[in-house]
Amino acid sequence: MSAKQTKKDGDIKKQISELILGDGDILKCIAEAVSSAIIDTMCVNESFIAKIADKISQNEKHTTKIKQELYESLSFDNTDLRAKITDLENNCAQLKKSYDNLQMAHDDLEQYGRRNCLIFHGVPEPPKDVTENTDAAIIKIVNDKLGMKIQVSDLDRSHRLRRKSPQIANSRPKPIIVKFSRHNTKSEVFSRKRNLKASGIGITESLTKKRLELYTTVSNHPGVKAAWKADGKVIALLSGSQTKVFLENHKDLTKLSSLVN
Repeated sequence: MSAKQTKKDGDIKKQISELILGDGDILKCIAEAVSSAIIDTMCVNESFIAKIADKISQNEKHTTKIKQELYESLSFDNTDLRAKITDLENNCAQLKKSYDNLQMAHDDLEQYGRRNCLIFHGVPEPPKDVTENTDAAIIKIVNDKLGMKIQVSDLDRSHRLRRKSPQIANSRPKPIIVKFSRHNTKSEVFSRKRNLKASGIGITESLTKKRLELYTTVSNHPGVKAAWKADGKVIALLSGSQTKVFLENHKDLTKLSSLVN
């Protein structure tokens, strides 16, 4: 073939290519014809069809395997997560138990620090321009009204307490808290508090906030006839009997409930 003929054939191919590529309808017709020819070939070629079917089957098996592995992985993760949640719940329960025990230990320690203390209610206050000696006021009450003889050395310290609410500023005198030098002296004074009946003066033990809450709970218990406080403990007298229950914390309420029921 001459160079001239080769160039002519190249020009014709170029023109045909530009014509086909430039016309979308011609491209569409060619694509449909090629697709139809490929499908016809595939339909009569059993070996080709068998290969395609085998590939599809392998893909389905692979997909099933992937699904199974994914399911097992999720199941394992879920089981592992439940185990971790259970461990966390157990840890939280243990921490709460430790915290409650620490709270009770702290309350016991605070109450022990109050074991020599008493609170005197209703002791008249002097005029504002007069400096008060609370030690002298307590000694006078104990010596004159309780029939005991104590002196300054029997007291560690004493002072007025602040009022819990400003609304009751003028209702009653501020209480006086007294810490005695010895526990025996404090106990003896407390044992004679009935001698102050009708005097307008009362004596109570100095209890922690938790003990006061416990006393309120016990006092309102339907199975309790009477409740009082002594040596930092709450004592309950059960209704319908002479049984006494000694309580120091809210856990002891379980013991109280079991005796009542």
